[in-house]
Amino acid sequence: MASVAIIGSGISGLSAAYSLDKDFDVHVFEQDDRPGGHASTVVVSDPLGDVGVDTGFMVFNPPNYPKLTKFFAELNVPLTEHSGGFNFFDVDAGTYYGTEEFEKDEAYVRANYGPEFISVWEQADRLLREAPRHIMEGKCQIPLEEYLRTYGYTDDFINGYMIQISCSYWSVPVEVTLNSPAVMVIGMFLNHGKDGLGGKGVKWLAVKGGAKGYLDILIGGLKRPPRLNAAVTSVRALADGVEVQTGGSWEKFDYAIVATHADQALKLLDNPSVKQREILGTFEYNRCSTVLHTDSSVMPVPPHRWKSWNYGCMTVDGKRRPYLVYHMNSIQGFKAEQDYFVSLDSPLPIDPAKVIKTFDYEHPVITIESSKMQARLPSINDDGPLYFAGSYFSVRDLGPDFVGFHESGVYSGTQAARLVKRHAAAPIGKTA
Repeated sequence: MASVAIIGSGISGLSAAYSLDKDFDVHVFEQDDRPGGHASTVVVSDPLGDVGVDTGFMVFNPPNYPKLTKFFAELNVPLTEHSGGFNFFDVDAGTYYGTEEFEKDEAYVRANYGPEFISVWEQADRLLREAPRHIMEGKCQIPLEEYLRTYGYTDDFINGYMIQISCSYWSVPVEVTLNSPAVMVIGMFLNHGKDGLGGKGVKWLAVKGGAKGYLDILIGGLKRPPRLNAAVTSVRALADGVEVQTGGSWEKFDYAIVATHADQALKLLDNPSVKQREILGTFEYNRCSTVLHTDSSVMPVPPHRWKSWNYGCMTVDGKRRPYLVYHMNSIQGFKAEQDYFVSLDSPLPIDPAKVIKTFDYEHPVITIESSKMQARLPSINDDGPLYFAGSYFSVRDLGPDFVGFHESGVYSGTQAARLVKRHAAAPIGKTA
């Protein structure tokens, strides 16, 4: 039985391991003390009983995550429906609006809201109507800010709607979002509808009991669990296999899949080729501070307006800072006496006594260059026995800018596994 080393136990690595486990001797290496990558569930002791609270991967929807949906169905992962819902709040101005307002029809909005919100509502509606044509005409292959300025969108709309959602959705700073390809950001809005990114435009689902539930099922079905605290320090391809270094010693395998972030993958390669340097070196990442806590002061809106996704914005050192607060009770639908929040890059102070756990997650930064590189990226896997997977790979059926999510992780992991199977089945000298 041929052996396969898989470096990384996030969704990319684990989906590859699942695909290969029946016919190969699979060894998954994980540098941390837990598997799962961004699928991270913290079990907290609530007065009503223990609760599993997610801090990374939380929800998905079938239209935009078709492969993940199919994968979870194959694993029989228990799911729960999530109603969605979002709020915008401007801490400086003390104003807020959200799903309830965007679900109203035009006549109601004009009769009951002020000119500032009506303007944002109108521009959100205009974006959904005119952007599809602009994408077809190739007018969105420019930075987001340039596109929005060119077509007359106001500062209130850019700062109070587009930036807040976009920065929170991709977990990147304002300047990164404004320089992102307009086609990527707008495409995601179009896929979900005006009230869909955190709203009710699509059917959202969560793993019942937290993402740990799918990890337990997936890993429990493998012949061998991942090796934890087993950091791989180097990988080198040979004529007859791949060697992986951990703890100063080398192990040889017939195949290897590097299922990490692109920049990490490049650092692991003992002697990267010119192609590997060019392709993997194009992708950048942003580190995001994530805090699981119970401090409700980060929600400057009345409790009856709390939603699953709460997009805030405030001025810090003269600059507008968007941030995101997840109300986990709403997202996961669990019963608890305490309210649990996950804050991303919060500019508001969080009471240290109410902090449960902190994390630093890294997310791909989509640039014009990395978007263009998606056309070449699959070629990095043209020649075995060393292959690559990760959420920096785009999903072919969903377009070159759908990256950074569990869907792209499952897609790239299963694709890499398919290539290993094809290489193993091919006669000597024929791997194409």
